[in-house]
Formats: sequence, C-alpha cells, structure tokens
Amino acid sequence: MFNIGDHVVYPLHGAGTITAIESMEVMGASQEYYVINILVGNLTVRVPTGNADRLGIRYTVDMSEATKVIDFMAGMDVEEDTSSNWSKRYKDNMDRIASGDIHQVANIVKALTVRDRRKSLSTGERKMLGTARHILSSELSVVLGQNQRDIEESLINSIPVIE
Repeated sequence: MFNIGDHVVYPLHGAGTITAIESMEVMGASQEYYVINILVGNLTVRVPTGNADRLGIRYTVDMSEATKVIDFMAGMDVEEDTSSNWSKRYKDNMDRIASGDIHQVANIVKALTVRDRRKSLSTGERKMLGTARHILSSELSVVLGQNQRDIEESLINSIPVIE
C-alpha cells in the first residue's frame, strides 16, 4: 500500500506524488482512492487503492537504477524493432510503455530516436517518442531531483549516433 507523499509512476502518464487517499462513493459503494498529482502536465488522477497493482502503479526507481538507465542511454547498445510494419512496431512499443518498466521505456526512447535520426518517424511514432521521453524524464527528474526538461534534453543529447 502506498502512503501520502510517496513518489510513484503511473504508466502512460509518468511520475507523480500521492497527495491524498480519499474515500469516494461511486454507484452506491464507498471506495478508497489514491490521489496522484502527475508532476508534469498539471494532471491529477484518482486510482482505486485495490486496483493500483493491476494498473501498474509502482514506486519510482532508486538512484542505482536511474544511473543504469542513464548509462544505457549513452551506450552503443540499442534494441531496435526492425519490423517494416510500423503498426506492429507501434503496438509492441505501446505494450512496452504500458508495462511501466523504466528499462522498456528507455529502450523505446533510444530506439525511436535512433530511427528518427536515420529516417523520419511516422506521425504516430513521433508522438509515441514524445510520450516515452516525457514518462522517462519525469521519473528520472524525481529520482535525481533535477528539472524534467533538463533531464529530457540531457538524455536525448547523450544518445550516440548509431549507424
């Protein structure tokens, strides 16, 4: 169970802070909800406490994991999906983002950035790259205590040119 003040990640939205635990009545039944203030985008979400695990809500990673992600972004390794079918790539990448796994999201950011440098991304993949960058940088900014935009810019600039 999470507590007020905990830093968490909500897949597809990014990092946030639990600001309250409220009891609300919905369809005649009272239920407890986590109130999560998503740090970037001025978004507040309410999640039933009993569904938090199923929805993939998790604590932010620790400093050690954040460092591993940053090192991965600057390294030469990249797991690109070489499928020529962009809709399959898109679906696979959306599944990875929805998993909430920071390493999967980092791989998407790196792979799509490399692909974009080689040839232009489709509109859908470009939007996905922006979403994945936002999710990744929001979590790292919480863990590192740095500005989200600075983290995002640093991550993108750290990705080497891979031919």
